Amino acid sequence: MDLKIISENFNLTETEVNIYLSLLELGEATAAEIALKNSLNRTFTYDRIDKLLKKGLVSYYIKDDKKYFKPADPSQLISLLKEHQEHLIADLQKKEQQVQEIIPTLQKFQKPKEKVPLVELYSTKKGIKTVLNIALRDKNELYIQGSIHKFKQTMEYYYDIWNKQRTQANINTKVLTADNIQLDRAETDFLPSEEKENSTTFIFGNNVVIVLWSQFPVAIRMQSTELAKSMVKSFLTLWNREVKIYSGVQGIQQAYWELISGKVKTYRGYGYSTELANIYTAEFSNTWHAERLKKGIDNKIISFDDPASKEYFFPRAKKIALFEVRFLNKDLQGPVCVTFSENLVVTFIYTEKEFKVILNKNKESIAAYRKHFEYLWDKAKK
Repeated sequence: MDLKIISENFNLTETEVNIYLSLLELGEATAAEIALKNSLNRTFTYDRIDKLLKKGLVSYYIKDDKKYFKPADPSQLISLLKEHQEHLIADLQKKEQQVQEIIPTLQKFQKPKEKVPLVELYSTKKGIKTVLNIALRDKNELYIQGSIHKFKQTMEYYYDIWNKQRTQANINTKVLTADNIQLDRAETDFLPSEEKENSTTFIFGNNVVIVLWSQFPVAIRMQSTELAKSMVKSFLTLWNREVKIYSGVQGIQQAYWELISGKVKTYRGYGYSTELANIYTAEFSNTWHAERLKKGIDNKIISFDDPASKEYFFPRAKKIALFEVRFLNKDLQGPVCVTFSENLVVTFIYTEKEFKVILNKNKESIAAYRKHFEYLWDKAKK
């Protein structure tokens, strides 16, 4: 017989199991008789019997002033074990309840788990269509930063389809780009030409989609509320800036486009000369005037009254509609060219080695320059 079965289930030592077995053989016995049978010290035997009494494996009765011990019937072992298990279960349930009660308090100390952003990769034009269609279904405000030209060039007819669906869904859209392209029903602000990119970032809801335009375009979509909020904040920092500085010939041309972008009715300027005209070129000027006339923007400028400037601007003003030029001494106009529309005032500094263009959206500045232009206009010659 494997005595370990009894010792393990009732948490008994080998000696305590032997005492129980000896009682089964004897039927009943005194402590002295049990000690003698098991070759044990009487005091030690009393301690072991006391443990068996507590376990319910032994009982006793007194006869003639002597205490006799009796073993529990072996058939009762299962009942005793079940009773023990019930006590354990009740104790565990009590402990579980105690732990349940303190969980809300413990959770207050718990540091919130950071949600890991979901990152997905899309490739080929078909993949790009899939990810950009998510923006149409999302219908949250849309922020676009980067190349619109590459978007249109790479996606071809889908570019027009996507924009049409975007406008039909009435999705509020803001665009930051260095390209001279404007999306229908979208607010547009321009970046310096030096910031032209080969990628476009789309931010909507908790999504950030970065598209790299190449022969085989690739898009990375990240879903993270925290990341999207951070990207929108950076976008609006650029969007809300009142002053921008461009450089080079491209910077000058970009500023001209911005002057007639958006809701513009009038275009005004002074400090014009053939020197500036040669920088932005007559070819560019013709394209620019064609776009201005499409929008019905009235144009009045004041040029230097030197022979070369008169020879250039006078015949152009006669040839181009909604275009009037007057001439004034260079010293009265200053060393730079200043132009403005309802939304923007631009200062062209083309007298230095590196051309600089300062764009200012401040309404008070625009009003001040408009007042000064009217003063110079009255003094200028037709």
